[in-house]
Amino acid sequence: MNILISSIGAKVGLVKAFRDAIDRIGGQGRVIGIDSDRFAPAGEFCDAFHCVKAQDSPGYWEQIEEICRSEKIGLAVPTREAELSAWSDWRQKTGNQFCQLALSSQQCLQVCADKTQTHTWLLENDFPSPEIGTVGELRNTTFNNRLPLVVKDPFGQGSRGVHFINHIEEIANLPDHWIVQPSLKGIEYTLNAYIDRNGKCRCLIPHRRLQVVDGEVDRAVTEKLPPLMLLGKKITEALPGAYGPINLQVFYESDIGSIWVTDINPRFGGGYPLAHAAGGRFTEWLLLESMGETLKIREEDWQDQLLLLRYRDSLFKSLDSE
Repeated sequence: MNILISSIGAKVGLVKAFRDAIDRIGGQGRVIGIDSDRFAPAGEFCDAFHCVKAQDSPGYWEQIEEICRSEKIGLAVPTREAELSAWSDWRQKTGNQFCQLALSSQQCLQVCADKTQTHTWLLENDFPSPEIGTVGELRNTTFNNRLPLVVKDPFGQGSRGVHFINHIEEIANLPDHWIVQPSLKGIEYTLNAYIDRNGKCRCLIPHRRLQVVDGEVDRAVTEKLPPLMLLGKKITEALPGAYGPINLQVFYESDIGSIWVTDINPRFGGGYPLAHAAGGRFTEWLLLESMGETLKIREEDWQDQLLLLRYRDSLFKSLDSE
């Protein structure tokens, strides 16, 4: 089972998790990385790396198909929010002609890609979502008496580009369609979930976000919190056609039992290596299901209070031979 990981970037932890999965199942598979950046650091940790065109460039999918043929890819794993829908379209066009995809249905992707649609879907299914408006409404003082507020792109990824507004003047240069929501109280958690081929949530691991740097968690700790685990399981199993790794962002006030869901991401999140280290072997389960195996998972068999601490390191590579 050779695995293709798209937009590999600096996702060294994800590459290592797939290598670990291959070793654990006793396979001979290889991890192949692709990225439009020829210096993508995680490519150095793959068995092979291909620099590809930008996804919206002519000939991109022909390039992907050639890589799938030449590398004998069995499973492709799209990782970047903005590319998920395009990979889904490619799957619909080609079927499993080139490889299987670790990807939810197009309907699920549409619910999750637009934060306004996510909010609507959560409310329609009786799940807690904070009130939202738009910057355009804020200009008309709809939310003016509720400062501070959070403003973000409805199609944004992670916490990059999120603005915390304390004064109405701070929205002057922000687009009218951007989302406005209250500044939520409580502690922010990520819920990493694995959904199997039958739409069942087989594992859900919350971690508290202790520190975030450039939109990605830098320090975090796993916590077994039944209210978050129960809600996360209900949400992921209600999503239409969810499959594989899903992560949710929530705010939790434990003293009053308040939980607000702000984002749903149908992909591997930046904090997945913590879930993997804690026992959430999503990469292994993806491989096993792709091979037609039945999963044997004990839902809560993962390590509580496991701390993630990230640090900077460097790679050195000679360019003389290139």
